Amino acid sequence: MQGISIVIPILNGGRIFEESLLGIRAQDFEGPVDLLVVDSGSTDGTPAAAERAGARVIRIPNRSFHHARTRNLALKHTIYEDVVFMVQDAIPVGNLWLNHLRSVLRETGAAAVYGRQIAHASAGPYARWTTEGLNRFLGPDRRLQSLASPDAYAEMTFDEAYRVTRLDNVCALYRKKLLLLHPFPEVPYAEDMAWAKEILFAGERICYDPDVVVRHSHDRPADYVFRRHVVDSVFCGRILGKLRNDFSGLSVSDLIDVSHGVESRVKGLMGGDFRSQGKHLESGGLFPYLYARFSFRNTCRRFLLRGLRRLRGGSGFSRGEILGKALAEVDYHWRSMRESLPPLREAEAWDALQKLAAGVLGKWYGDTYAAQAARGVLKTDLQRFTRPYLSGI
Repeated sequence: MQGISIVIPILNGGRIFEESLLGIRAQDFEGPVDLLVVDSGSTDGTPAAAERAGARVIRIPNRSFHHARTRNLALKHTIYEDVVFMVQDAIPVGNLWLNHLRSVLRETGAAAVYGRQIAHASAGPYARWTTEGLNRFLGPDRRLQSLASPDAYAEMTFDEAYRVTRLDNVCALYRKKLLLLHPFPEVPYAEDMAWAKEILFAGERICYDPDVVVRHSHDRPADYVFRRHVVDSVFCGRILGKLRNDFSGLSVSDLIDVSHGVESRVKGLMGGDFRSQGKHLESGGLFPYLYARFSFRNTCRRFLLRGLRRLRGGSGFSRGEILGKALAEVDYHWRSMRESLPPLREAEAWDALQKLAAGVLGKWYGDTYAAQAARGVLKTDLQRFTRPYLSGI
């Protein structure tokens, strides 16, 4: 039986990477498995753990890591014609995971196959909810993604295009010959989506199969969630060539107002009693983090808006319709989370709600930046605020 190559970029993978290695070694796969890891400067012994598991290790400087270029480099060192790209914290579920990936590729003739993710057993409420939400978005059945024509793509909404170009290097199997012909585009983020769009326009298909399963989730702080959603909005919009929301008319003042309104809604949803969480709210929560990054002028605007809102006794002052839309989004997601998860303790609810708010606000800031950039009206203060978030993810 023909072998298969597995490529994993690594950096200080720790215990969870060792679990991933165990999952790969446990596969009941008849052919040879070539495991290749690309280490970008680990200091915790991760490369040695990979070598003990039989992997070949390529070492690159940390500053050289790039989501697309590093994977394209690794591809040149693979042995077999079927190549799996994974991340270091994805753990195969079951010992037939690799066989199933290969069989789906053969059955469908797709250019690439990717599968379903389930949260790690230790995942917090927000991580479990987002993972389950992704699976609902992708659907319960095997799905072949293709484009009827460029005109058909041009008519798609942002969400439709996002779904048809979905591909995830958390765990995906590729045909090497197509990757050599169409390397990952050198985008700073979402190289898998960029490749998917290119390959679909070339007439190929991509397959999603929910029976291919890995454990993968992240418990990151709220500030990271905010940053990730900014990046996702900006770069995915750029790759797709579409706007999810045309917020080009919004100003930083509008976004500050939305942020303050969401902060008030978060407090309201928690029942207004923060005695046990007050210190956390002031010292390390989402909103102090966010407000600390506004310029002095915008900080003054925030306090002015807060005072005017209190005088008026309402929850919206600037662009009330926009604020109402943001608050409705927070309410909808919070209700969805509460309905889909077991009852949350207060500390869990506070953590989850802050991350939920971070995701909503990150999307709004990112969509505003993307829309202004696309329309050629990018405002200097928004550019100055957003630029630091657009690297390092």
